[in-house]
Amino acid sequence: MKKFLIITSSIAVLALAAFAMHAPSTNAAPTVARPCDYANPASGTYAETTCWIDFSQVDLTQAASTSGYPMTLTFGSGASISFVVKTSGPTLQPRTAPFDSVSWYGDSWYAGVGGSPVAFMPAGAPTSRQIRIESVIARDAGGNVVSGNYAMIGADARGTYPNAQTIWRSNQNVNLMDGADCPLPFFTGNGTPNLYCGGTNPPKHPFVITQNPSFLEADMLVLGANTQLVAFGFTTSAVSAGASFADRANASDSAEITIAGPAGEQIATASTGTGSATISSQAVFDGSYTFSQTATAGTDLTRYDKMWSCSAQTTIYDSGVGGFVSQTVDVTPVANTSNSVAVSASVGQTINCTVTNTPIPTAPDAPIDLTANIGETTADLSWDAPADEGYPAPITGYAVEYSSDGGATWTTWPQSGMATATTITGLTQDTQYQFRVAAVNATGTGTFANASGRTLATPVTPPSPAPTPVSVPIVPNTGRR
Repeated sequence: MKKFLIITSSIAVLALAAFAMHAPSTNAAPTVARPCDYANPASGTYAETTCWIDFSQVDLTQAASTSGYPMTLTFGSGASISFVVKTSGPTLQPRTAPFDSVSWYGDSWYAGVGGSPVAFMPAGAPTSRQIRIESVIARDAGGNVVSGNYAMIGADARGTYPNAQTIWRSNQNVNLMDGADCPLPFFTGNGTPNLYCGGTNPPKHPFVITQNPSFLEADMLVLGANTQLVAFGFTTSAVSAGASFADRANASDSAEITIAGPAGEQIATASTGTGSATISSQAVFDGSYTFSQTATAGTDLTRYDKMWSCSAQTTIYDSGVGGFVSQTVDVTPVANTSNSVAVSASVGQTINCTVTNTPIPTAPDAPIDLTANIGETTADLSWDAPADEGYPAPITGYAVEYSSDGGATWTTWPQSGMATATTITGLTQDTQYQFRVAAVNATGTGTFANASGRTLATPVTPPSPAPTPVSVPIVPNTGRR
């Protein structure tokens, strides 16, 4: 997958005093945004992290002036590299890559670079010409100037033929890259600030690299009908990340993953939603980067085991196979089960860290609103299902128990199915009971909800009261009828 960045440029305000070709210049504020491209993966050393300047975006007239043409590459991460392009000699002409069938650049080396990454110097007087990338300033996503965090690659974009030569100059040591070639005795200064490569037939293909330069210059000498072509790329580091759930304790659980830079600046962020999250490769400068995840609203990440996996990918030239190979090594920190890890990135590396969240098996919460309606020898219990069914859901049933000795011992009441009510029978009258109900899932029995009460006693019928004596007056018998 290719990465994209923005190139911005502007016409610098001309100074009253003219600067020489090698004099430093001041970058003007950027005004126009344009794209830049990378080579195909594994098509060259650091192919995935090297951005090649698109010379079709260079104001050629301005570049040939003493002030040069200022540009800024602003990466998707917010990091940027600003610089000035200066040329002398015949007017530079942008070309696509590869230039022709004998060109390594754009073919066997760094294939697939879009735009016009080749600076073409046509034949003719003057025979000496230069193209220089100078006043290089790197800034992180927070706008802070950084140093010691990038490299520059210079490429002979066609090949050095007889009657042609190139001196690569920098304020840092310049090294021929592994796999590139420049013939002896026309090759001197490797590992110094001035690397010289003369031409032969068949042509040689020098590619050079220098670490953290403030400038890199191709000083070319071309005689007769020869031409010379070069390309310049900036090599950074890169970071990418991902977050996923092996399963979810709650269907709506989600997390947000973030990459932060050495100074705490945010590089990128993405949310899993109800799926997974991916942060694509972001160009950065070397240093320690923090990969972290945070729970979104309603998600409890303490219910998950976290497992981070981090790798460092780099493309290098392998002389054993005679080509480029992508190497990936495990750089997972020892402490990799929290919500964040920190990993250092070096120039040319792509660091990828992903976290997988696996639910921790948990029993359900307690049922809600347990009530007990108690009679003489029965208790009618009812409740609602718990708010959290635990993991793995769903609930498979309920455990119902009762005790008549203050909870010292418990008797299980058989309860089947998913009913949220039951009637316990066979209780003893006039006895204090405790009742409890818990939900059950595949992990086990959850937290109990509790209720209590006393069974009723049998009403005692009071004895009938003794009859009240009734006084009956006795009437004397008078014998009368």
